[in-house]
Amino acid sequence: MSATIMTVQEKMPMPSGDSNVRVEELPAMSAALARAFGELGVGGKPLEDVFSHKLKARCLGCGIQVAGSDLAHLSVSPNSAVPVDSKLDRLRLGYCARNGCSSKYYQLSCDSIPGIDTSKVLRRAIELRHGPPPEVQPEPESVGPPTPWFRQAKWQGLVALILLIAIWAVRYAASEGYVPGIVPRPQYQSAPESSKEAL
Repeated sequence: MSATIMTVQEKMPMPSGDSNVRVEELPAMSAALARAFGELGVGGKPLEDVFSHKLKARCLGCGIQVAGSDLAHLSVSPNSAVPVDSKLDRLRLGYCARNGCSSKYYQLSCDSIPGIDTSKVLRRAIELRHGPPPEVQPEPESVGPPTPWFRQAKWQGLVALILLIAIWAVRYAASEGYVPGIVPRPQYQSAPESSKEAL
């Protein structure tokens, strides 16, 4: 059973959206597939096996098939010393792997893998190929002139506390005749009734 990303009628003159993979996008798509399989925990030797035996790309014009291992070579070593006439070199240059074919589109397919939904992997690879969705930037706060110190809440609270203490001190001084901690408490003595007692 084969899961196919793109189903396209071969006589379709113009590609539409994600229904085809352009030849020059094959290296990026191969890298995106490796990332998508990696997100599922498939890496190393199992990933090599998937690319070697399960993944294929087929030209929509001439029908030539390119193995997934060849696609992996496209994405890993884009500037390797491959002979000029090789199919990989033609794919790197944006041409069909078959010399003389003018098709620019390939269909990717992946055979079924136990425990993995390959159609979801292929959809995830398309998402990765196009990049993550743009992040939503928060709107910047409007910047105005700085608030004067006396209008800030912490200073207003401090001023209110000082005023309350001052009002309490004035009321206490008016009723008791002194302010504790500032003016010493007056010492009252009884006045002598006569001058004889005073001496």
